Order: sequence, then structure tokens, then C-alpha cells
Amino acid sequence: MKVLVIAETNWIEDIALAQDLRSAYLLELRDKGEIDIAIPAYSLHEADGSLDRKITKRIEKIDNFLHFLSKVAQSKPHENLCSIVKDGLKELKSKSLEEREAIKRVLNKIKMSIDVIPYTMTVALNADLRSESSIAPFKEADCRIYESVLEYIRDKGYDYDLKVFYTADREDFDNEMIYAELEEIDVKLYFDAGEVVERVYEVVG
Repeated sequence: MKVLVIAETNWIEDIALAQDLRSAYLLELRDKGEIDIAIPAYSLHEADGSLDRKITKRIEKIDNFLHFLSKVAQSKPHENLCSIVKDGLKELKSKSLEEREAIKRVLNKIKMSIDVIPYTMTVALNADLRSESSIAPFKEADCRIYESVLEYIRDKGYDYDLKVFYTADREDFDNEMIYAELEEIDVKLYFDAGEVVERVYEVVG
């Protein structure tokens, strides 16, 4: 049986930042050729920007704390302790900079391993109309991702026996209209990576 898993931004972040084993296992199955994975191009760009901002914000906070410790260290009784803490923070900053580069490498690997769903003019138009009409998933970014998924499934979904759309964003996608739309094109919606792994494993063994 042919299996297609369509994932979005939070799946990428789970692999690149949280190093979630369940999400990484799906990518491993793709590398083995047992399933296909597709991700909207919009999600790849969104994840890239989001992850970069998280690391940058962490580094900024470390720099601010280092500056604060420098002032505290002006008091002789605290000088040695501040020095120890500062050394630890400097190492954390260095590791964070290395992590940012590692994340970039992971994102490039994901791009090379999966099918990237293009963000077409049709998708953009349909997403704008969905957003303006206040139709689930309501948020502008989610509408762009969701319309990318719908267009891809309508174009290529007939090749697959099992089609899964995975998003951890239950708050915005757990909606009756979305369930109905996905049911029409025979797509199963999951909000938990573990459940996706279980369902896929049932099919591919």
C-alpha cells in the first residue's frame, strides 16, 4: 500500500528543535522509501523563520544577562560567583550559535528528503478568500498551509491508499468543516505524531 503523510510547520520544528523521536521516525520511513512525505513550501519558510527567531531571542536574553552580571560583579563579594555563571552563559551562547547552524542543516535535509508542495497563485487566492470569509482554520498562515494541502491532494492524492494530514495545531484545525473537506478527499486528520506513527505502522509494518 502507498502511504502519504502531509505535515506542516510544527512537524518540522519537532524534528529540528525538539528532536522528537516520533516525528523523526516518519522521516526515517521516508528515507527507506516506505512512505512519502509532503510539506507545504509555506511551512518550510515559516519554520525556518520561527526557529531562527527562537534561537536569536535566546541569544539576546543571554547577552542581556551577561551584561547584568558584569554590573553585579563590580561588587567584590560577588565577583567570583558572577565569573563562574558568566562562563556557563558564554558556553550556552556558543552552543546556541552552533544549534542555529545545525537547525539550518536539518531543514536542508528535510527539503531534500520530502516533496515540497508549491505555494501557487491558486493556493494564494483560495487562502485569501478562505481567510476573508472567516472559514476554518481562520488564521491567515493556517489558511495558506491548508489550501496548499488541499490542492496537492486533489492533484496527486489518487496515487495513495492512505493519506494523512498531521498537525499539532488542534486549536485551529479541529473543526467540523475541515473534517468534512478532508473526508471528501479521503484524508485522515491527526493531531498527535504518535498516532500517525501507529497508523502508518499498521499499513507498512
